[in-house]
Amino acid sequence: MKKIIFLALTCLVFLIAPSSVNAINIEESDTLESSQQENPQETNFTDTEEKHVNLDFSMLVGTEWTSSLNEEDIIAGMKASLFDNALEKSSKGITYTLTTIDGTILKASDGEEILFPKQSLKNITFSLSEEYSNDYSINYRVYSDDNVWSEWTKDGLTAEKSKNATYIKKIEVSLEEKTATYSQTTPTTTETEVPSEPAKAPSISYESHVKDIGWQSPVKDGELSGTTGKKLRMEALKIRLEHTELTGGISYRAHVKDIGWQSYVSDGALAGTTGKKLQIEAIQIKLTGELSDQYDVYYQVHSAQFGWLDWAKNDKIAGTTGFSLDMQALRIKLVGKNEPAPGATTTPMITAPKLNYQTHIQTIGWQNPVTSGTISGTTGKKLQIEGLKINLTHPDLTGGISYRSHIKDIGWQQYVSDGLLSGTTGKKLQVEALQIKLTGQLAEKFDVYYQVHSANFGWLDWAKNDQLAGTTGFTFSIQAVRIKLVVKGSTAPGTTKKPAIKAPKLSTQAHISNIGWQAADTSGKIIGTTGKRLPIEGLKFNVPNSDLNGSIQYNSHIKNIGWQGFVANGALSGTTGRSLQIEAIQIRLTGELQKYYDIYYRTHVQSFGWLGWTKNGEKAGTSAFGYRMEAIEVRLVQKGKYAPSLSKSYQQNDYSEKLKKVQDLLNRKYNSRDLGIYVMPTNGLGSASINPNTEFVAASTGKLPGIYYTQKKINSGAMKLNQPLLYTPQVNNFRGAYSPEGAGIMPKYANYQFYSVQTALKNTIQYSDNVGANFLGYYSANQYDRTFLNEINSITGRNWSSWTLRASAKQNALLIQAIYKLGGVANQYLQNTVYDDQRIPKYLPVKVGHKIGDVDSYRHDVAIVYAKKPYILSIMTKNYVSYETISVISRDIYAIMK
Repeated sequence: MKKIIFLALTCLVFLIAPSSVNAINIEESDTLESSQQENPQETNFTDTEEKHVNLDFSMLVGTEWTSSLNEEDIIAGMKASLFDNALEKSSKGITYTLTTIDGTILKASDGEEILFPKQSLKNITFSLSEEYSNDYSINYRVYSDDNVWSEWTKDGLTAEKSKNATYIKKIEVSLEEKTATYSQTTPTTTETEVPSEPAKAPSISYESHVKDIGWQSPVKDGELSGTTGKKLRMEALKIRLEHTELTGGISYRAHVKDIGWQSYVSDGALAGTTGKKLQIEAIQIKLTGELSDQYDVYYQVHSAQFGWLDWAKNDKIAGTTGFSLDMQALRIKLVGKNEPAPGATTTPMITAPKLNYQTHIQTIGWQNPVTSGTISGTTGKKLQIEGLKINLTHPDLTGGISYRSHIKDIGWQQYVSDGLLSGTTGKKLQVEALQIKLTGQLAEKFDVYYQVHSANFGWLDWAKNDQLAGTTGFTFSIQAVRIKLVVKGSTAPGTTKKPAIKAPKLSTQAHISNIGWQAADTSGKIIGTTGKRLPIEGLKFNVPNSDLNGSIQYNSHIKNIGWQGFVANGALSGTTGRSLQIEAIQIRLTGELQKYYDIYYRTHVQSFGWLGWTKNGEKAGTSAFGYRMEAIEVRLVQKGKYAPSLSKSYQQNDYSEKLKKVQDLLNRKYNSRDLGIYVMPTNGLGSASINPNTEFVAASTGKLPGIYYTQKKINSGAMKLNQPLLYTPQVNNFRGAYSPEGAGIMPKYANYQFYSVQTALKNTIQYSDNVGANFLGYYSANQYDRTFLNEINSITGRNWSSWTLRASAKQNALLIQAIYKLGGVANQYLQNTVYDDQRIPKYLPVKVGHKIGDVDSYRHDVAIVYAKKPYILSIMTKNYVSYETISVISRDIYAIMK
């Protein structure tokens, strides 16, 4: 009976044993007795081969993937993958799914990235494929924005943000190997004893002394002691073991600011300091005695700047050295020998890397290496750096340092690493810009900052992590450099706004009549048109995305408006939709743009064509002519570089203000229907007038076309001054011929005598000779044929198909202007007539070349007044306006125009 009781009790024990332990099958009693009488046999309940798999999990913070976060970091992405050590390659078998606050579900697997907006993550699950789920569990928990960690969950269950939180800030994940193998020894006799209670696993308890808080309550077995996200240093700690039946204990020591490594203490004694405000920076923990034979002690620290480092084990250093970074939190856990670590163990400690670099200097050669943050090179000596080497010693982290140079005449070289030469030696080629970057774990834990001293600019701001430092497009050498390694996320060693300066590019754009806006151009092309008579109506200039401060400013002179005023940086100068042409322009730079650059420009203008180059705010174009600007060319030129030669860029009508006063005079005093008055410079640029287009009976001013045409033929050689002309009746009998009975000294009737061209021309001008004019009309103008009429029409702007003795003040002014431009004897004769004591010349103290005309009630005079700057005055009258009135008008105008 006793035997049966013990057997039943044994069955009960196995039935209520934990599910991870396999129960022994009980056979028939005689079979069992037979079995128990034999030697004990080991029964293995699984033949699954042990797998060795690592988890690689990282989160996206900003633009960088990392596995450890600071308290303030917020993730915006995640990825996870498995690495099978036995196969030595990544293995498929992990899936992860998340839900965002708006209900979006995202799913990925095996290293695929999941990206989501910051502050949007609601929950997360991880699961393993069947290939791995039999042997491993994946454990995970989340940290919410109310600074609360969730409970650990695993294997496809959901880890959710805390109830009062808005979103998940970060995630912690670990891969844990299951206990899959169990061996059981069968009883050896029928007298089976009741199994004894298994030995209770030891527990580890620890507490921290924290800045501003003091001693915290003890925590146990992997729980967090200390703080995160509050920037509070840990100053002391105590560690003790509980519930252990094994011999041995726990020893530990701290690396303390200003002290270094302390001696080991044990079993609840204080490591560190209190009351001295000294931070712990690293720790070592170890087990002794039987405990060290059966257990490993793992510990993990949260370090300022780096956040949670990986787990250390059995007296390895956890924390940092060489940084003066405080330890802020701690986790400690006992793990059975040969059982998986509670998390990643790659980087439990970070020792400050050692950085040094050296430069090769023009005329000096290689300088000695310097350490982090020290100047290498020279300043104030105008010596260029030609080569560079950078070394980085880093015992705890993978990766290295890579760098490349932008070289004069070469451009960007390829990246080199770890002490190799970047740049050149012996070629006298300057380094103009640098890029430096970290790789591997170094890039995850550190930022590399670098700063260059550039010719002409001096020290630029600090660049970071492969940003460009220096200049491009200027041919300015780097003369000195500083490089510094900074813990990821730490404050930069200085300002970082402008580490590099690229040569600016000028953008130009024109609005053209009948075309509209042309496309903006940055290649330096001419904008506008030539040969199409199309005015520019609007302009925009800009220096987009310039690394140099300052602006480009420009001011347009607009038809009917005048100077508009300066605008800047892409604003419209001019008008659109109003048909108002731009006639002149000013362009200038400000700020650093002005310091390092000149702005050159020239304009293509109606009648003038291309004017000369000017620069930096000077005027280009025309003023007071009413001439359209048709095209413009603008260049941004670095100071000291090749630039266009400057020449006359601006044509101003010197009579502009005077003509305004003349116009005011005419409007006030001579605004009569009996008068036609036209005043203009001999170059025709500008005018003042009263009734300029009213046609009058031309009288003898109608002889001007014949005078012009004859002088032109003399100039071309088609006629000669001594050429004889026969006086026949036909000379006075063609359409448009003057009556021979009128003014003049030549015979009134044909006498079949020869008269020279010079005689006919001189008498026509000096005596207003009608017969002389008929000689010119008959022989020179071919009886006013079509060719002659076309020539005169092109000068006067009229469209006569037959000769008519009518003219306006403006037409006569244009005819005498044409004669003035021809020069020759005609201009001499005009200055010496029998009418020089009347009309226009009467009161003027300067020479006057003129042609009068009288018939019936019409009295006219048109003249070239040889003032300091000659001008043309044409006066036409009717209704018996007196000669004196013409003389007074001439005197009043001269008083202004002289």
